[in-house]
Amino acid sequence: MPLFLDACAFAKRYLYEGTSTQRMREITGRFDRWGGFVVSSFIEPEVISAFAKYARNAEHPTLRAHYVRKHPGVVEAFRRDLSKGAFTIVPLSEELVEDAADLLKRHPEYDIGAGDAYIW
Repeated sequence: MPLFLDACAFAKRYLYEGTSTQRMREITGRFDRWGGFVVSSFIEPEVISAFAKYARNAEHPTLRAHYVRKHPGVVEAFRRDLSKGAFTIVPLSEELVEDAADLLKRHPEYDIGAGDAYIW
């Protein structure tokens, strides 16, 4: 059964966040193990935005400059991975956007964000 990846989970593959980064690299490094991955087409701008935020929020100016310089390469690595055949990319239609909004309206108790609601 394919594994759904939201932007936060997929971004951790590329951003250093200790144990969670290592775990996501293990999970996403074995594309065949899960029967592929399912992502929303919204994932591309969402993950690239997360990369930029990570770079901007680095506390030390030298580290911040390093991450900003590395940003284009990280984005390209992400896009290469996303273009692999292991990914099923669900396109966003107007109907899908409305369904996601309705889901979030009906179920505030669900711990999901906007990007996650598209797949539900």
